[in-house]
Amino acid sequence: MIAQKEKKFDEAIAHYAKANQQDPYVIYMTALAHQAKGDTAKAKELSLRAADDNSLPALNYAFVRTKARKMAQ
Repeated sequence: MIAQKEKKFDEAIAHYAKANQQDPYVIYMTALAHQAKGDTAKAKELSLRAADDNSLPALNYAFVRTKARKMAQ
């Protein structure tokens, strides 16, 4: 997330790729990095995936569901 704050979006995406790909928060943050980079199609795809996560209830999902749903529209 530090790389993303420093506007190093490719670096942030690389770091997120190494993180838990089943965590909706990681997926959402990856979507934000792609959106900031200008790749809106990939951002929309990832935000839908985060918003429609079908894992066991988790706190991270609660944090991102509404934001990811808005981003996907």
